[in-house]
Amino acid sequence: MTNNHDPDEQEIYRIERNIFTAIRTQDDEALAVIVADDFVFRCPGQPEIGKAEFLKSVKSFPVEILDIWSDDMKVNFFGDIALLTGVQRARTRGAGGQEQLSAGAFSDVFAKRNGRWFLVLAYNVELTETNSEASSSTLPA
Repeated sequence: MTNNHDPDEQEIYRIERNIFTAIRTQDDEALAVIVADDFVFRCPGQPEIGKAEFLKSVKSFPVEILDIWSDDMKVNFFGDIALLTGVQRARTRGAGGQEQLSAGAFSDVFAKRNGRWFLVLAYNVELTETNSEASSSTLPA
């Protein structure tokens, strides 16, 4: 990674922080301005969904998201495309009050359009093992 992308790199991390906050608070309106109209979400074993269905799913999570964070974040640039990868972790509480940890390896693809970064594709693979002692690491500032 070169210093030519430092401002863009910081912007991608800022957008990702906003995505995590919007997911945690189920704020589909905040996500709607980040997610491109031609956005695609993919997860193995599930049908591909577009922007409207993704926003609807975020709004209707069956659990309360208590915390969401990421480990091993890295962003790479390919012209006006940015690829952000990492491991997303979440601490949730179900209807019975039981807390759970989950983890997923993810790739978020951003495209710079008219000078602004948009999330165009998100890919998540649920990980079966979670580190229950994982600290609540944060995105780079």
